[in-house]
Amino acid sequence: MKCWLIIEKWSDIVGPKIAGHAKAISTDLQCLFVDVDSPAWQHQLFIMKSDILKKIKQYDSSIKDIKFIINLSAIEKRSGHGKEKQDTRSKRNA
Repeated sequence: MKCWLIIEKWSDIVGPKIAGHAKAISTDLQCLFVDVDSPAWQHQLFIMKSDILKKIKQYDSSIKDIKFIINLSAIEKRSGHGKEKQDTRSKRNA
């Protein structure tokens, strides 16, 4: 298996624009796990999944699936909320 190569070459596989929003983080048997910074990018990549898998096969033919996982901490950092937003919700519910 050359799974490490997919993670290393992720930007070459998907291009710099997509790589700026999605990062290959690990593999598990036949699945590649990709950290995505928003639900919109998760949806877009899901649509592109078969094309991405074709490109991945050039590096590792054992990968059969991709799971796109939304990184909630990236969303919170980008929106500037994070912990403050959670604290506000807890005060409202008290």
